[in-house]
Amino acid sequence: MPRERFLTPAEAVEMVLANDYAEVTDVVVLPPPSADDILTDEEEGHRDIAIVNTLPNDVAGEVEVHTADADECEADMQEQAPPRPKKPCKDPRAWKCTTQYSGAIVETEFQPPQMTDSELVDEEPFDLFARLLNKEIIGLITDESNRYAQQQNDHNWVEPCPPKRHLQRNMDEAGVRIEQRGRAVLLLTSSRLYALASLVLFAALVAVGLVAYFMRLVAGVSAALNASTSSGAKAATDLTHRSSPAM
Repeated sequence: MPRERFLTPAEAVEMVLANDYAEVTDVVVLPPPSADDILTDEEEGHRDIAIVNTLPNDVAGEVEVHTADADECEADMQEQAPPRPKKPCKDPRAWKCTTQYSGAIVETEFQPPQMTDSELVDEEPFDLFARLLNKEIIGLITDESNRYAQQQNDHNWVEPCPPKRHLQRNMDEAGVRIEQRGRAVLLLTSSRLYALASLVLFAALVAVGLVAYFMRLVAGVSAALNASTSSGAKAATDLTHRSSPAM
């Protein structure tokens, strides 16, 4: 960056105005080389007079003007230039495809799947489930579960995989437990039915006894009424016979 020094500000201004090819970046007032030469820091002129847009006639030191080269100006202009606007992106072309069908659409009635395997026709849902979740699948699930537990460093959960010969025994034991539970449910249901039948029979016997008691009570009341009626009629007849001779 070129620098030029002047003794007065007027010389610096003349240089700036005359220099059209260089750009002035800064104007600096330098202090004098020795402080002993300075008698006062006040500039010449009356302090009460202020003239606007004028420069002092003299300064204590020198005036230094900094200018920039043309290459530096062009580089700064290129850096400060706004980026070129990008070309707007065209929208992608959307192709429209229309499917043409030849002939009429045939509507068919839904048919549920039919059981064609003769071995599976007579089996229960539990048997079909046992075919899907067989011994090999159970063993695979056990092995992978133990492997995952080992990878997660959970040694308390890991258990050795039972041998495959024990799987059938476990399934048989599970079937026996299910059968025993079914029998227990049947026994419980039978006992409840027996208790209910006994309660109904007892209620019927009580009802029959109450009906017989009321029938006997009604018969006794009727007999007492008949006896009192007959005794009253007999007394009236005797009274009539006794009074007849006296007349």
